[in-house]
Amino acid sequence: MDPLSPHPPYDFDKLLDLLRRYAYPTLDRVHGAAYRRVFRVEDQLALVEVISEGTVEKPLLRAHILARTGDFQESLLREKIRHVLAIESPDRAAFFRMAQRHDTLHAVVGRLYGLPLLHTEDSFEALVITLIEQQIAWKAALRAQRWLVEWAGQTIEYGGETYYGFPAPRQLADSSVDDLKPLKTTFRRMEFLIQIAQKIAGGDLNLAGLSAQEAYQTLLKIRGIGHWTAAVTLSRAFGFRQHLAHNDAALQAAVNRYFYGQTGRASPQALIDAFSPYDGFAGDAALYTLLRWVFDEYPP
Repeated sequence: MDPLSPHPPYDFDKLLDLLRRYAYPTLDRVHGAAYRRVFRVEDQLALVEVISEGTVEKPLLRAHILARTGDFQESLLREKIRHVLAIESPDRAAFFRMAQRHDTLHAVVGRLYGLPLLHTEDSFEALVITLIEQQIAWKAALRAQRWLVEWAGQTIEYGGETYYGFPAPRQLADSSVDDLKPLKTTFRRMEFLIQIAQKIAGGDLNLAGLSAQEAYQTLLKIRGIGHWTAAVTLSRAFGFRQHLAHNDAALQAAVNRYFYGQTGRASPQALIDAFSPYDGFAGDAALYTLLRWVFDEYPP
C-alpha cells in the first residue's frame, strides 16, 4: 500500500502506549512497535499491520496486509484504515494550539500532545461497544467486548496468534439472549443489542452520511438510547464531539481531579462548566481529559 501521511501532530508511539493499557485488547492490538487490526471489507477479513516511519510533526505510516480471508478492493480497505486511524483529522492540531492558550486545560492534556483519537470501523461497532459499556466498569466492559468478538468467531490466524474481527450486524441480529448470556449484562440490554443489530442489518438504521445533529437525533428517537450513548457512539464512529457526555461517570471523576482538585465525581453541571470555555473543542477537551485519566489510572 502507498504510505499514509496523517495531519500532524500524530504521535504513533503514544497511541501504542495507550492501547497497551487496555486490560482486554479486542480489535486494536499492539505487536511490538506495530498496530494491528482486523478489518471487514466486502464480507472478507483482512489483518493489517501499521508501523511508523516518521515523527510526531512529520508523520508517515505504512500499512501492510498480513493475512486475508479472500479477495476485495484494496482501495476500500485503505479508506477504512484512514478512517480508523484518524489520518485526515485537522482538528488535532487546532485543538492542541487552543489548549496551549489555556493553562488549566494544557496542564491536563499537554502530555497527550499528538495522540490520535481512533474511530471505530463503522457506527454498528461504535453503538454495540457503547451499549455494552452502559453502567458497568471499564475493565468489565472490555472483558465483555473481548468475549463478544471471540463468540463471533470472525478470526484470522497469523504468526501463532488469533486476531478477531467485529461481528457483522446479521450475526448479532440472528443471535438469542441465551447466546449472549456470557456478556454478563442484563437481559434487557442483551435483547436491545439484538434489536439494534436487526435494525442495522435490515437497513432501518443507517447513520452514514448524516450530519452530527441528524445522527444524534436519529439515535435519540430509539427507545433505550439516551444522551450518553448517542454522544459516545457518534464520537467513536465519526469523530462527532459536538455533544458533551456530561453524565459519564469516569469523565466526572477525571474532571473533579484535574480541574477542581477533588476526589469523587463532579456534577454534570460542573463538568459542563469546566469545558465551556473551549467552545467548539469542548468535546475534544473532554475526551482527552478522559484519556489522561486512562494514562494515570491504568499501567501498561
